[in-house]
Amino acid sequence: MIGKRDLIALGISLAMIGGAFAYGVHKGTVWQIEKFQDKKVELQNEILDLNADLQLKNAEILRLNRLREELVNELETQALEADGAGNPGVAATGGLQRLERRWSESTTSP
Repeated sequence: MIGKRDLIALGISLAMIGGAFAYGVHKGTVWQIEKFQDKKVELQNEILDLNADLQLKNAEILRLNRLREELVNELETQALEADGAGNPGVAATGGLQRLERRWSESTTSP
């Protein structure tokens, strides 16, 4: 039969093993949290950098859109102020020749 001393020794041994296991679990959990915290901070920094890049690209897109609108308005003004702009039809205003000069690769139109 198992005596009181043996039961006490068994209880103390189990308590020590349980304590060591709990300590190991605690340390592993703390290490895992710190590991993920570092990765989380790195990811947040990367997101902030990407956000800054996105803001710069957005500002550039807005600037280019404003420039495009100015160029379109300038082309419309040139077309309205061209010789014969009050006459209906492309041939009467010389608009076709003007378009060919603007968009063709050669300097002379056929």
